Amino acid sequence: MLGRKILPFVLVILILPVYVPSAQYYQPQADLAAVRDKALYISRRAADYVISRAEVEGDGFKWVYQSRYTYYNPIFENGAAGAGYFLLSLYKITGNNTYLRYAEGAARWIISKAASRDGGFTWPHHDDEKPGPDGWYLTPEKSVAGVARFLLELYRTTSKDEYLRYAEGAARWIINAGLRKDVQGSYVDYNPYHQALFGIYSYPQRDAGLLFIDLYRTTGNKEYLDKAKEIGRWIIWTSECTGSICKWYDDRGYGNVYSVEGVSSVADLLYELYLATNDPEYLEVAEKMVNWIESIGVRTNEGIKFPSWDGKFRTITWGWWDRLLFPMTPADIFLKSYEITHNSERLDIAKAYANWLISISVPEGDGVKVPEVEGEGGFHAWINSRVFRFVVMLYNLTGDGRYLDFSEKLLNWISSTAVCENGYVWPTGDGRKIPTFSFGSSGIGYYALAPLTLVAPAKVLDGQITGVSPSSVSMRPGESASFVFTVKNTGSIPADYHVYFPDGSIFGYVSGTISLNPGEYGEITLTGRVPPETSPGTYAVDVYFEMAPHGGVWQRTTIWGRIQVTVLSAGAPKLEITHNFTTKVVSGREFSVNVIVRNTGDREARNVISGIDWSDNAFESMGCTGTLEAAVLKPGEQMQYSCRLKAGSPGTYNVEISAVEALAEGGGAYTSTRFQVSITSLLLKVLGYKTVNISSGAPIVPIMGQMFELDVNLSDESGAYVPEESLMLSSIATPEKDPSGNEPRIACLLMDSGAITSSESRIIKYWCKAEWKIAYVNISKEGIWIAANLLFKAITLGELPDLVDLLEGIMLKDYPTIINLARMTGTSSAMTSDEANKALKASIKLEENMGILPVVGYNLTFPKAPVEGNIRIIVFPPQRKINTLLDYEAWHTNAYLASKALSVYTLDAVLLNPFLGAAFLIGSTLIPSVVDWHYKRALEDPSLNYAQLVPPPTVPPAFRKLPNTTASQALLYEYLYLAYANASAESLARAMGAVQMNATNYIYPHLRNAQMYASNASLYYSKLAPLLIQMVDELNRSGYISEENFRRGQEMIREQGLPNDVVRLLDELGFTNYMDARNIESILKNISYTELNITEVKDALERSREAEIGISLNSL
Repeated sequence: MLGRKILPFVLVILILPVYVPSAQYYQPQADLAAVRDKALYISRRAADYVISRAEVEGDGFKWVYQSRYTYYNPIFENGAAGAGYFLLSLYKITGNNTYLRYAEGAARWIISKAASRDGGFTWPHHDDEKPGPDGWYLTPEKSVAGVARFLLELYRTTSKDEYLRYAEGAARWIINAGLRKDVQGSYVDYNPYHQALFGIYSYPQRDAGLLFIDLYRTTGNKEYLDKAKEIGRWIIWTSECTGSICKWYDDRGYGNVYSVEGVSSVADLLYELYLATNDPEYLEVAEKMVNWIESIGVRTNEGIKFPSWDGKFRTITWGWWDRLLFPMTPADIFLKSYEITHNSERLDIAKAYANWLISISVPEGDGVKVPEVEGEGGFHAWINSRVFRFVVMLYNLTGDGRYLDFSEKLLNWISSTAVCENGYVWPTGDGRKIPTFSFGSSGIGYYALAPLTLVAPAKVLDGQITGVSPSSVSMRPGESASFVFTVKNTGSIPADYHVYFPDGSIFGYVSGTISLNPGEYGEITLTGRVPPETSPGTYAVDVYFEMAPHGGVWQRTTIWGRIQVTVLSAGAPKLEITHNFTTKVVSGREFSVNVIVRNTGDREARNVISGIDWSDNAFESMGCTGTLEAAVLKPGEQMQYSCRLKAGSPGTYNVEISAVEALAEGGGAYTSTRFQVSITSLLLKVLGYKTVNISSGAPIVPIMGQMFELDVNLSDESGAYVPEESLMLSSIATPEKDPSGNEPRIACLLMDSGAITSSESRIIKYWCKAEWKIAYVNISKEGIWIAANLLFKAITLGELPDLVDLLEGIMLKDYPTIINLARMTGTSSAMTSDEANKALKASIKLEENMGILPVVGYNLTFPKAPVEGNIRIIVFPPQRKINTLLDYEAWHTNAYLASKALSVYTLDAVLLNPFLGAAFLIGSTLIPSVVDWHYKRALEDPSLNYAQLVPPPTVPPAFRKLPNTTASQALLYEYLYLAYANASAESLARAMGAVQMNATNYIYPHLRNAQMYASNASLYYSKLAPLLIQMVDELNRSGYISEENFRRGQEMIREQGLPNDVVRLLDELGFTNYMDARNIESILKNISYTELNITEVKDALERSREAEIGISLNSL
């Protein structure tokens, strides 16, 4: 490949073309020079107002922004950076040093406000939500990236190093604080310090990525380009591509919307990455994104319009406050595509959009005004000026006079609506007069400069010959041979290519040409004839290669290489080669090459030898079979052989297959063919996937144990045959193991037969099933709090947040990301106060336990094929498991209050008698122990012991020996509650085991028992609670409850452990089957004394009856 360098963008003054109309074009009424002068006048008058509003602080200038509060912002949207950027742009056009002086003054004030954080510089962004001194800290162009862009342009204009230092410092802050690593690539966080709830937006990716590219072009520091490529890789990885269309949802993790605005922003970055790297993948995905935008357009009689995220048809990009420099309109991206690809269909779409704009514009005076939304009005110079920029670009590309006339009318209305106060300003609907960029004089003045400040796209002319067949040949005088040259356009513009043999060669002058778009391959065939009078011998024919912009003058003429021609005497042998060597193969893959050498001459060939040669270590030979050498090859005979090769490292390699008549005296027949082979690391690419119900085909979120269909859209990227074995899936769980050592997995069965043929794209169907194992994930308390809220929202409200991001955030300890997701659910207006309280209580319990996250994330891989793209499946637990958790968490606060109170009573009661002490001890730990045990048991695998029913509990004989007291009766009810709760949970586990094993005859009996045992547990708890209240009341009236007795009881347990008579009683009564005495002892040793409010304790016990675990079990 020829060496190639993309030069930095340069700011150029584009003169609108003087167009000579033909019959097919509209004759413009507007005067071109007048339009340009009018645009410049409006910009100058806007600058007058901006300058008049500048305020001096130190040695710099600042501008006020008035909303509910008054701010002095350093940022681009409504601060000094945007005003400075406009004035600097005007200076470049006019050379007026006043504009430069104020631009530099803005920069000095901005630098004085820089905050040194995270290894770089950042600036606060103030608005009505954060009017204070700190403000927001935001990455995109409206904020910090825009400050960097202004300072970088100022450095390019003045060459003052300070501006570059702060521009690079801003980029360093974005990299260090805002660039988040993902499975593939990195994304830019809108608000790195997560000061509020935000999604992952499109425009910060574009804004930061373009800043990095421009810094790379300015400084030559490749790290900036690498960071931009990381963002590009993430965009490609997160794109949803099917066939010729890619879409991308914006506001990820929050709004999750597909929109023209979002897709245009990320496509713009991909185009710029293509121009910076010449990597065709960026261009391919960007073009597919533009295809998607075109696919959602709505055709009208006048042209085409595009729906915004809310279905309305806007004339300028929605979210213009976030997209101040690109895109202006939904059709801007079509102009970008056309400028790079020269695909005229893109230009046609842009023209159709402009025609729609013209059709809905409203005449007023000698101008027209454009509504923001079709049918709704909303007129302002801000809207007209953004439309004006688009229309001017379109006129530059087409020369169509209609757009020149339209642009003048747009300017006329902008001028007529200006208020003159030391310059031009355009009041907002509420009467505010804004000097800064967004909806202000700086922005409108900047857009009016469109005919004068457009940036020319980088245009690279390049190409290469990738192979020729044959590369050497044997011929007789008077014979002709054809040589096929494969040519590729490796530049960024459409180009013409010329391959020729020069005058003076054995063939004389022979030439061929071809026109190719960027990235395209083509073939040029040259046919050469050996003159009849040519003497036998070996001749070298130079091959010349040159190129030109399409329709331009030939340039860059080089000698590409030589072809060897052996001219034979009459009655000589002639060798010809045919082969099936692939031009694209996957690294590490073995493949076979078949070669046939035929003697097409009229004399036998002697001692014929053939072989394959390649550059570097492209391949490893695994052996050849057949005939590589022949002592004699008579006319018309052939020899054939096959070689097994193994592809080496990825790259592009030269390959030559040759055959020679190896005669001792020399001069034998010879032929060869040369070509290039690309070895790629990629075999398959995942274009998209979805999980659906097997029977209905409806999209689903799988749950544990459910069989579901997985549809994967795969494309063959190798250009080679992909065998069926390469399509097998395996899974990697996140986490890979739980604390018990179990490995969650999804088993998938390939339902489609047959391989993927060369370069094919297909939907491959799998039937998959996730095992029941739930992952226990120990993460921060913060992460648990969030997990509970998300699970509650997903199950109770039927809304599914982005649990993929949740899981990855937890695994990577990216807690700020999780916080945003949690706020998304916790503040939802859809959540009632009761529901919010329920979720909060669930969170508290999970936080106390360091939690269990009952969700497993799976990465599905292709173990026998290198694949680009990830298949990530999130599997929920069954509904019953979430219900168990939420039903319990809804009441555990009261239960734990009662439990702690009973623990205090226990330490007093153990000093009185073992029965009272045991009853309080069991009561104090009963609720948490049963529920914790049941909760954890319910989240484990189903029991495979489903062939046996769980028998009803029996009462241990020791209970018959107890005295007839309130404490003894409470002990009996405590035991029965524990035993029936345990039997219910075990029955449920066995029912789920029967479900998993499809043992339908056992499912109902276990579910029936689970419900029956739950009812019994609920019954005994309802009898127990009044007895506990009675015991508390009696003990309280006795006057024995005191801090002194509490301390005595605790000291005794700390020194001696639980009293032996209490431990023996618990064992004889069967409680140790369900409770850990050592754990109870540990709790009592460490509990702190609390002054009890007897009324609150009794109320808590009473309320715990209303929602104890039996009711939860009974509901199942």
